[in-house]
Amino acid sequence: GHKMSADRVASRPSLLQQGIRRFVRTWLLPVAIFVAYLALADRDYAAKFERANAISHHLIPSYASFSEFLQSPPTTYQISTLVVEFSSLVGSSRTVLREIIFFGLTWVFYYGFIHVLYYLGGWAMRQMFFKFKPSANNLKLSTEAQWEQILHSEKAFPLYCVVPTVGDVLRHHGFSQMTDSFAECGGFARSLFNFTIYMFLVEGGVFFVHYWMLHKWPWGKKYLNHDDHHKYVHEDEMTTWSGFAFEAIDGTLQGVPFVLFQFVVPVPEFLGITAGALVGIWTMYIHVAEPALPWPFMGADYHSIHHIYNWNNFGLFTQLWDWLFGTLRHPDSNTRKFAEETRANRKNLAQLHQMFGREKTA
Repeated sequence: GHKMSADRVASRPSLLQQGIRRFVRTWLLPVAIFVAYLALADRDYAAKFERANAISHHLIPSYASFSEFLQSPPTTYQISTLVVEFSSLVGSSRTVLREIIFFGLTWVFYYGFIHVLYYLGGWAMRQMFFKFKPSANNLKLSTEAQWEQILHSEKAFPLYCVVPTVGDVLRHHGFSQMTDSFAECGGFARSLFNFTIYMFLVEGGVFFVHYWMLHKWPWGKKYLNHDDHHKYVHEDEMTTWSGFAFEAIDGTLQGVPFVLFQFVVPVPEFLGITAGALVGIWTMYIHVAEPALPWPFMGADYHSIHHIYNWNNFGLFTQLWDWLFGTLRHPDSNTRKFAEETRANRKNLAQLHQMFGREKTA
């Protein structure tokens, strides 16, 4: 009996294995159940199959090879529309039912996607540290503390996924200016120009949420619980897993600008999706303290200062908005000294606000 218990402890699945299992449970299983429901909703299986086949060929192009698929994969908008059309196979044409199914399956897709990004991306990043810098501080956190950060993130994932889901629903109804291709956006050069404007606005939106709503606005500080995330302060208290460990509403608000400005600036869907996926990887990277990146990026070394000082470096990808608002603080010997002082004599958020909230540091 004791030997069996010991074997069970020794063979505990890795974080990646547990992440894959959770992915199967939360994404593949609900989709499989829904497909089974479609099949059983109507006994005329042959007619149902023919209709499903016609719908898929109409919306999704046929591919001669896997390489052709990789060169021009179906867009998420095509897939979302396909979901709507398939929902009509339930046997009812009621608009409300189709909207619920569309929203639900789109949410399931993003819920699965965020799990792949989080567990696979986080694991890959940690493996790189194990290989190239095994002494990194972000590898020193205990397994129990890592699990706390993972569970913290898991609690927020359901609400996080509502943001891109709402974006897809609104786009389906014609509110978004996102285009299917570069050509529809006016060509490659015009697409890049528009994307630059889009990212400028997105960064400004994220800065506004992070700086004003979460750190400065009294109501936001009290009820949006950003301090839940700021309990991770020093390099050896943060990991790739802490990058998503926000209170659900807090983290969701910081994702809204990515969807909001799709209704303002026309950008190709490929670039919009790339930005959304990149911010997930970026969020994990900036919470591991290193490596530093050149100007003008708001790299991991700058974001570490944000966690230590609590009143600087609110930006996402670049230093631009912190420079504009006078909240930029560069890493130097003084920041390193202050980090060590606060490790020995920890300061709460109110003390840090009193010390640095009115300071201009650019």
